[in-house]
Amino acid sequence: MPINLLIEDKAIALLGALRPKRPAQSAVRAEELRTSYIGFSQKSGLTSIGDYVFRNSVTPDMQVDKLVQFAFDKLSARRFAILFPNDTYGVEFSNSFWSHVLARGGEITAAQTYDPKENDFTAAVQKLVGTYYVEARAEEYNNRLREIKANKAAAGKTAPKKDSRDRWSEENILSPIVDFDVLFIPTAVVLWGQILAFMKYNDVTELNYLGTNLWNSPDLPKRAGDESAGIYFVDAIDIAENSAQPNAFF
Repeated sequence: MPINLLIEDKAIALLGALRPKRPAQSAVRAEELRTSYIGFSQKSGLTSIGDYVFRNSVTPDMQVDKLVQFAFDKLSARRFAILFPNDTYGVEFSNSFWSHVLARGGEITAAQTYDPKENDFTAAVQKLVGTYYVEARAEEYNNRLREIKANKAAAGKTAPKKDSRDRWSEENILSPIVDFDVLFIPTAVVLWGQILAFMKYNDVTELNYLGTNLWNSPDLPKRAGDESAGIYFVDAIDIAENSAQPNAFF
């Protein structure tokens, strides 16, 4: 906290503090010294510290509220799924999203976490769509396997070699269970693009995706790679600017 700026240099306001622990500490000191503090952090509860504390950022709850409202009103969604990183950001957003969905009478039909340091999302996606635990769908799996083998026998094909592409296909024959209208993924664009690729690889297409303002990036279109997906994110704009007047896109 740059106390010298307030006491010696007579600063009339403080702006900044983006690190997780810094905003609250700076806001408390600013409140004690009765100096206006404007934070750029999304940290919840920041402005409740006092009358001199302000925020210039959208909070997780503010973003989620608009996302869920949009999903209900514009997408007619009622069933939702969440795929989120097991970190502070992902947990806070997913908890808020879950609460807002239930408050509007919606249903969370699937929720799955993943390691934010992970690059392979196969297990996370398969758990989300019910193809990871084969034993839970044993009867369906066995029936499908018999059907495939019967078709191959009728076509005169021999049994596939171990470790071949056919063998892999036989081990991944369950259809994904997509019992949700919307999938919420609170993560950065880079990881979201990877996750979307794994969703397509596991035969999940034509799905609506919701994201946070982290998706507001020029990289979003090239990361998507799925023209059949509905991709929506929320962010704040200054409609006073001529370049940000409300239009069909917004």
